[in-house]
Amino acid sequence: METTVINKITVTDNVALAALLPPRKMPHLAYTVINTLAENKIRLLMMGATHSDGGIMLAVSEDAIPKILKITGAEKGILTAVYGENSKISLLGANLDNTEFIIKNILDPLSEYNADVRLITASLYEISLVMPSCKTAPFLFEITKFAHGI
Repeated sequence: METTVINKITVTDNVALAALLPPRKMPHLAYTVINTLAENKIRLLMMGATHSDGGIMLAVSEDAIPKILKITGAEKGILTAVYGENSKISLLGANLDNTEFIIKNILDPLSEYNADVRLITASLYEISLVMPSCKTAPFLFEITKFAHGI
């Protein structure tokens, strides 16, 4: 197994999450919302989707929330919940899709700090997560203990 390495950490503050839940499954919801965000020049930081209920979770700048509420208000029946005062932490490196590494070095420390991770994605080269801004400092201190070249 190849060594998992984190060699860069970035933090984006003032991130809001918008959870969109349609009244019925709307297969086109993600496409429609992303297309409308692009038309309105709203930068999408992260996105998650649930297959079972057709809901989506968007991570955007807090400044974009009024526009998103206007956009989602145009679609009848879409419930929108907003979670503000978050930060997006991106860990960049190599072989970051190692599940054992993610659990031991990312999820366990987050659990110790009751970090309330609201959205997380992992790939070979990046792990990104959104969590309340007030919880980022202890986690960043912990994560830099084993990050290389930072």
